[in-house]
Amino acid sequence: MTGVYLLGETATVTCNMNGKYRGPVYFYRNGELLTSRHLYPKEHILRFRVTSRNQGGWYQCQFGALIRTRNLLSQISETLTLIVPEPLQQPEVSLDQMSGVYLEGESATTTCTVNQDYHEIYFYRDYKQLTSRQFSITKNIATFAVYSQNNAGQYTCRYGIIIGKRQLLSQTSENVTLTVVETLVQPVLSFDQRSGVYVDGETVTVTCNLHRVEAGFISFYQNYVELTADELLQKWNVGTFPVTGTRQAGMYQCSYGISVETRQFQSQPSEAVRLSVAGQ
Repeated sequence: MTGVYLLGETATVTCNMNGKYRGPVYFYRNGELLTSRHLYPKEHILRFRVTSRNQGGWYQCQFGALIRTRNLLSQISETLTLIVPEPLQQPEVSLDQMSGVYLEGESATTTCTVNQDYHEIYFYRDYKQLTSRQFSITKNIATFAVYSQNNAGQYTCRYGIIIGKRQLLSQTSENVTLTVVETLVQPVLSFDQRSGVYVDGETVTVTCNLHRVEAGFISFYQNYVELTADELLQKWNVGTFPVTGTRQAGMYQCSYGISVETRQFQSQPSEAVRLSVAGQ
């Protein structure tokens, strides 16, 4: 009904007539008579596969009637426009984090890049269309909060255009993967001496208790300054150092981090725990 056909589709043009049909039917494109190889005269139908944009144009028909020995032609019909639009190019979807990795609570922005005018953009996660309740969209950019693992998955997009009242949809883009990293839980620091009181010559063992085992790195701090390898012997989440003076007294903390793809995430520092040196 729209007269719009994509390459590869089959177009059917019908010549509707009043009265008895006794002669041939003629079809024209842009005023030129079409050959009869696609013509089905018993049905007054011209049917052809759209293989070129050159098949677009103005179509008309007329019919003949044999009366006695004379072949008469009807008036030519009004024109009907057949449109063959350019093939819709495949869009490209991307995330603002090139790694596709997001921490719970962050905001993600996905862009659908289209190289032609469009009517509407559609975004999908795991091949299910996203609704306006799931993201905020401005033109070809969708933004949403990453709340949980439910936001992880394969993201794609496509776009639609309207030509002659017909909506045409592009191919779906290649997918990009969004990975969600759970919020890093604050660690807990503890000393082997629960009182936190030591004397010169003793060895302090400090432990950073984690809520996950896949930490990529762990850091210890004294008075909010990170301790170096010269100040603390560290084996994974446990550090040791000898007490050599009151300068080692103070507030101790730890934190940990992980690496996912090209991004690094670090936890909040633990609550500070006081270490006292007897006699200070």
